[in-house]
Amino acid sequence: MLPIILAAKYTEYMLLGYGVSALILGIVIGSIWWRYQMLQKDEALLEQLEKEEKP
Repeated sequence: MLPIILAAKYTEYMLLGYGVSALILGIVIGSIWWRYQMLQKDEALLEQLEKEEKP
């Protein structure tokens, strides 16, 4: 019975931990997406520069 009482006592902290974990995961996924978008733009710019260099 004691573990159930302790689990109910710390529910708010568990939910806060889940929220913080979800926030961190969202930031990481957003960062990966943003870096991918920047990589696509850089790749397009490099292809354009290569076409301009070739006569």
